[in-house]
Order: sequence, then C-alpha cells, then structure tokens
Amino acid sequence: MSHSSVLLQMENLSVTYFGPPDVVAVHGVTLDVKRGEILGLAGESGCGKTTLIGALTRLLPDNGEVTHGRIEFDGVDWLGLNEREVDQWRWTRVSLVSQSAMNSLNPVISIGEQITDAIFAHEPRTPKADGWDRARSLLRMVEVDPSHVHSYAHELSGGMRQRAMIAMALALKPDLVIMDEPTTALDVVVQAQIIHEIRSLQERLRFSVIFVTHDMSLLLSIADRIAIMYAGEVVEVGTRSILNHEASHPYTRGLIQSFPSVFHQRTRAGIPGAPPSMVNPPSGCRFHGRCEERMAVCSVYAPEDRDLDGIGHRVRCHLFGDSGITDRQPLAGRGEGSGKSC
Repeated sequence: MSHSSVLLQMENLSVTYFGPPDVVAVHGVTLDVKRGEILGLAGESGCGKTTLIGALTRLLPDNGEVTHGRIEFDGVDWLGLNEREVDQWRWTRVSLVSQSAMNSLNPVISIGEQITDAIFAHEPRTPKADGWDRARSLLRMVEVDPSHVHSYAHELSGGMRQRAMIAMALALKPDLVIMDEPTTALDVVVQAQIIHEIRSLQERLRFSVIFVTHDMSLLLSIADRIAIMYAGEVVEVGTRSILNHEASHPYTRGLIQSFPSVFHQRTRAGIPGAPPSMVNPPSGCRFHGRCEERMAVCSVYAPEDRDLDGIGHRVRCHLFGDSGITDRQPLAGRGEGSGKSC
C-alpha cells in the first residue's frame, strides 16, 4: 500500500458508451485526489461528471467501458481488480453518496437495516447488537436522532434522508467518499446544513472527498481544489482561492459569473449557447463555439493541458503557452483588444 500524499490518480482516462453511435463521454482526463482533501468537480449537465464517477466506482452501465488510461487507488491498479476484489473495496475503501437519497434508499427496509447490511456484509463476525449500536452512532454523528434506525425512507425529510446516506457511506470508515450532487434536491437552508456537516466530518475523520455538482458557489465554500469539466474534458484545475480570484479558462469564469457572490459585487452573466453533442464533438477547443474570446486557431487545434504555476493550477486553453501556432488573431467581433482565446 502506497504512502504517497496522492490517494487516487487518473491518467489520460477515456470512457466510451458503445452504441450505435459510439460516444466518448470522457476524454483524456488526468486528475488526482490527495489524502484528506475535498476535490470539487464542476460543470454543466452532460459534461461527463457522472460518467467519470461511474468509472471511478466501477459502476458504469453495461455499454460503458474505460477505453483508455488508468486509475490508481492507493498504489493499486483499480481497473485491474476483479469484481470480487472491487466488492471488497466498496464501502471499506471507496463509498458513494448519490444525488437522490429517496431513490437510493430501499423503501421497504428500515434505515438501520440498510446501514447494518453493509457492516455485516464486510464484517460478518460483528455481533448483531454491536452493528445496530454502530448504526445509531453513525446517525448521531450526522445529527439524526438515533431512534430513526427503525424509520423508513418515506418517514424522513429530504435532509434527513441525505444525512442517512452520508452515515451509510461512512459506516466502514472509507478513505474516499464520492458525493454525486448530494444537495441538489434540498432547499438552501438544509443544503447549507449538509455542506457544513460534510466539511465538519471530513476535517474530523480525514477522509478524502470528490464532491460533484454544477453549482460553483457550493464548491467555492467547501472544496480545497476544484476541477472544471466541459464536454468530457477537464479544462481547468486549481485551488478554490485561485479559481475564485484568478480563474483562467473562459468557461470557468463564465460558471463563476453565473451565480451571485455574498462576498463582493460581481456582474452576473450566463454562458451563451449549450454544450455540444458528445456524439459529434466540435474540432479544436470544444468550448470555442460558445467562447466570446475565441480566435481562428481555437476551431482547428485542440489546446494542450498546461501547468500555469508549477504547483497544480492547470488549464486547457490556447491563451496559455506557445503551441507553435502563429495564427492567434481574434475572430472579427470577438475578443478584440484582449488577445485571448479559449
């Protein structure tokens, strides 16, 4: 087992859904998750976030397959594990909190039974009473009254169901918890409570988190680092401070400008257009059709992934670095005076 500061490493990862037509939903993603950090993963619907999570959890649909690259978890080839080994690692090393707790929880067995099922499956020698005591302790830890071990999903509020899902995910003390839009269906007050609870638990138990959402405001309040996905690619990665104050990719800036800030005045503006179809993605930079700073080069050549500061602020954009391409004049009516491109 590795003692590196990096817990999870994805390198040049691509995922294909086989049709017809065949669709490459994740393309060339290189990304890591450090021990004890919260990595945010943001982007619009359809950008590949859920597919990437499916690859990381080995829960892709039958027609989905990792077609290129590697995933290394704590020094182990994650894609090389057989199904039995993956089953042993789920919940004990890697766990998942899905975005719809009502659909994820079994409606015909109690919350306590669902928590203890995971405990007894992985630790079969655990006495029954001890397993139920752990279930109560887990609910208490996420600030749900432990008496709800005997409740069913429909008897809990949306926030309580989501907290119960978090309790289940932490039952076997995993190293990595993947949270796929866990607060999407909740009102803003409960959402804030859940976010506070996640951060508090993570700081206390020191597990790593991948927090997936389309809401940049959430990530700028909870994540240590943030990765931005667009059309199946990671286009920018940086700390939340860097992305909040020095976001480099035009798409990242557009996401940030799409929500109001409680800290300083910001001009709100949406991103024109819609993400491209992944059946036939555009040539060159995949964002060029929506970018107000695009240049002629952007529709022809795909930009390279570049490290801007030597410590992990990366961006995939023709604005940065010298690719040897000299045709960098802005298109007429776009980006004049900025000399910038996406």
